[in-house]
Amino acid sequence: MKKRLVLLVTILVGVWGAAVYFVFFYGKANVQPQVESTGRAFAEYQIQPLRRKLSQEELDRIQQLVALVVERTDLFEPYLLHLDPESITSKMLSSFGKLGDYRFAGYLVGENEKAILLSKVGEGVTPLRIGHMLDGRYLILYVASFGLLMLDVGTGNLLTIR
Repeated sequence: MKKRLVLLVTILVGVWGAAVYFVFFYGKANVQPQVESTGRAFAEYQIQPLRRKLSQEELDRIQQLVALVVERTDLFEPYLLHLDPESITSKMLSSFGKLGDYRFAGYLVGENEKAILLSKVGEGVTPLRIGHMLDGRYLILYVASFGLLMLDVGTGNLLTIR
């Protein structure tokens, strides 16, 4: 019985020794860098915690770097819309919503004025200039050979007819 007990304790110590080795030491000594599919090796790095406190000057400098400039606007003052006629293109006009009741019928150029001809479904052709109101709701802001830009005074949306 004594031989059997010594053999059992030896096997038990061997199993526990192997378990401790695999849990704490196996795979820790030879860590190979992982390889991406492109063949480059990369390693994972742990970011060390900040070891010192920042001074007030450093905090102020960081705050200035990330500060947002916010303009104060008064909601009760009217907003001024400035249009530069040289910068408006047909691509810009296509990005605004369309006014579906009217169709572009033509473009007139005079010595002092530009006008656009619009036709409404079931009605004739109407010439319109900058500053005219269409249907008492749409203020014409810009007239060109490829369309016009107007402001819906009820909603504040910009619309086009091309």
